[in-house]
Amino acid sequence: GFGWKLGLIFAIIGLLTVLFCTLQYFSVRKSIEEERFYPSELKILLFSSIVFFLGGAVMYFVVGGNNLGIYIPLFVSSSAPSLAVIILICYLAICTWLFLSYTLTHQPNIAFILSRYASKFFPFVLMWLGVRIISVFFLL
Repeated sequence: GFGWKLGLIFAIIGLLTVLFCTLQYFSVRKSIEEERFYPSELKILLFSSIVFFLGGAVMYFVVGGNNLGIYIPLFVSSSAPSLAVIILICYLAICTWLFLSYTLTHQPNIAFILSRYASKFFPFVLMWLGVRIISVFFLL
């Protein structure tokens, strides 16, 4: 099919976004070190808009494609009562996670631990989750 071409386009746009951000970063850093960094508001607006639209477009299509591929077949194959139960369970799960995260982050000891260690620990949680998803995919 055409899925690989779409993935290639997203990869190229993502790579261009990273390349553009990297070049701009080093340009600004060099200007700051030489103490001649006085960007105009137009330049800031232009570069921010380019990064926002390129990065946002990639994320919108990647996440949207994932949701379309999963939820449309689920909703189409469900009857009205089962669809109502699915939507209710999804909203209850979202509300539960939001309530738990709000409650936990307002506890002083937990908030301290999260602010100190979450940025070091969370990438490993995501890698573990990715390995689990891939292993389940290959076991099917």
